[in-house]
Amino acid sequence: MKNLLLLVVSLLCATNLSLAQDEFCFFCPDGTALTADANNNWYCLNNAGQTVSVPLWAKPLWAKTVWIYPASDGTCPLGYFSTVQNGRTWCGKCPENYTWRGDFCFQCPPGYLIMAAPQIRQRRPCTVLIGSDWQRLNNRKGAIQPVQDGIMLVGDDWTNGAIKNGFQDGNGVETTRIFDMSRGGQIRIKFSVQGDGKYLALTYWALSGVKARNLTTNNTWHGSAKVSDGIWLYAQATISSDGTYKLTVSDHGYDGVPITTHTGKLQNLQLRLRMEFIDNHAGKKAALILSDAEVCPN
Repeated sequence: MKNLLLLVVSLLCATNLSLAQDEFCFFCPDGTALTADANNNWYCLNNAGQTVSVPLWAKPLWAKTVWIYPASDGTCPLGYFSTVQNGRTWCGKCPENYTWRGDFCFQCPPGYLIMAAPQIRQRRPCTVLIGSDWQRLNNRKGAIQPVQDGIMLVGDDWTNGAIKNGFQDGNGVETTRIFDMSRGGQIRIKFSVQGDGKYLALTYWALSGVKARNLTTNNTWHGSAKVSDGIWLYAQATISSDGTYKLTVSDHGYDGVPITTHTGKLQNLQLRLRMEFIDNHAGKKAALILSDAEVCPN
């Protein structure tokens, strides 16, 4: 082809990521996605919103691009792409298994994926709750005390769930602060209930204002889900930016088979966490321990 002039150009230095249009090679386990928090800490997140591992990073592989002038009619030969460089149209070609990225030929090592930084969802850091982040509900007077695993809510005198002299039996707390979940996110709470072998009912076990299926000890009542005394339970709320949510509680970790599941749609995405039990037949021998709790907005 007489009207084609072959020119080989080395465009980029293989060690300079900043010239790679913020492209990165990374590897996360199957079923996870690359995520960054507000401090640009990267990790692999599973579908349940839990951190699985930090991603494995690799430097991209770079290659020389073969350039030729286009034919007189402006077309490029088979296997070449057309691009404008320095105001002139060129036909370019990358080596086999390399990808054209606008001005260079680029390849990730086998098994690694390409991700452009602007495409990566920025996640705000999780807030881990401690004892001082909770406040007792107004109509309760049961004791709240620190324990090795977190805080313990001690039951008050049994009143069969009724309000007497302005107070209700059981105990309950909610977070002192309101969390902005307008972009969605996850809420997780690890807790344990002690009914002392008798009945009590957890009427709130994740979000304030969301009445999910009651959790009860000793026996079920009006469709409640029965849970055992003294074992760890794991409540999780997954919330979407449109307000739809899914609440689960399991006795085998956050990813265990749920004891109960509740779905719905929130009208207000400014939320408090809330934990509450009532109708504690064991009176002051009943208790609820709140251990790990965290809020992870998207």
